[in-house]
Formats: sequence, C-alpha cells, structure tokens
Amino acid sequence: MNLFNGRLARQPVNRTLDAYAATAGVYAQRTAGVDMSRERGFFVQRLPNGIAGSTVLDAGCGSARDALEFRRLGLEVVAFDGCKEMAELASATCGQEVLHLRFDEVVWQGAFDGVWASGSLLHLDDSAQVDALQRLARSLRPGGVLCAVMERGEGTSVASDGRFFNYTTTEKFARVVARAGLGQFESFAADSYLAADGTVWLTMCARKPYL
Repeated sequence: MNLFNGRLARQPVNRTLDAYAATAGVYAQRTAGVDMSRERGFFVQRLPNGIAGSTVLDAGCGSARDALEFRRLGLEVVAFDGCKEMAELASATCGQEVLHLRFDEVVWQGAFDGVWASGSLLHLDDSAQVDALQRLARSLRPGGVLCAVMERGEGTSVASDGRFFNYTTTEKFARVVARAGLGQFESFAADSYLAADGTVWLTMCARKPYL
C-alpha cells in the first residue's frame, strides 16, 4: 500500500493504492478478525528491551488492527500507510494519528526498537523493497528488529482489482534484508489467514547490529 519513485514503477503501485482507497472500509472489516497473535508475539518477543518503554513503527499499517493490539500491550506505536483513505480510517480505529506516508518518504533515523510490516512490503517490486528496507533499517535503533509478513511464492501478479503482489521466499528475503544491513534472520510459515486456498504466509524477522 505504498508508493515509490519512478514513473513506470509508480503505475502498478498507484493502482494498488486506488484499489485500497476504493475498498478501505470493506478491507478493514474483512481483516479485523484475523488472528495475528502468533505473528505479533514472534515480533514482540524479539524487541531488544521488551515491551516497557519500547517504540515500534507499523509500516503500511492498513486498518491499524495490529497497531491497536501493540498499544494494548503497552508499546508506543507510530503507524503510517500509503493510502490516504486507509490512514484516515486507521486513525479512527487506533485513537491516534496514522500518518499518510509512502515507504520512499521514510526518513527516521534510529527512532524505533522495532518495525512491523505486515502485508505491505509485498506490494513493492524488488528494487523498491530494497530501498524500503534500507530506509526502515535506518529507522531502527541498534539491536532493533524488523518483522515482515509476506506471501510465499515466486514472481509477481496483479489481482483483478489492480493490486500488485510481489511474492518471496525466506531465502530471497534473507538476502534482501542482509543488503539493508540486518542479520540474525528468523522465520516461520503459516497457512492463509482468510481462506483454505493453499496460500502460505511467511513471518520473517531480522535484527540491526548492536553498536
């Protein structure tokens, strides 16, 4: 749900944003009940200083379902989404401002103990993912952890509503996060959250080196 630079590259991502803008409310209702507690726990357990006093970034937060749960746990949360309509809906959901921001606009430096990117990075092509991960890595404090949830597979596709999907494997994503300077890669796989369609989702974490 995020834009990146380049006229040709923007086209599929703009269509993705348009699709989410047209269905923000429906999307939020459809995904509200998805149980992501295992995935969130995998992330939170790896925060360098635990929950107390930690600040996390929800990058491409969608309806802010996860941002709200992180707040309930006691984490300080900053959230953004590239779709204006989704960011507005998310602000109402979690009771705080959700920024309307693209991945290529991320400029934080050493601000977060963790970055959570669930179902957002998969809307970027390979080069844009590298750029986004480098930006997100810079936003982490030393020892901070990045966690991405992405659909397993090969290649790319465009859904009937225009959304662009870039599939990945643990091996591929481990190489990409290594290029961003992150290590200690860990992952697990889970079946689709919404349908028994054979889709497998990967939850993958990597850590920024301590100084």
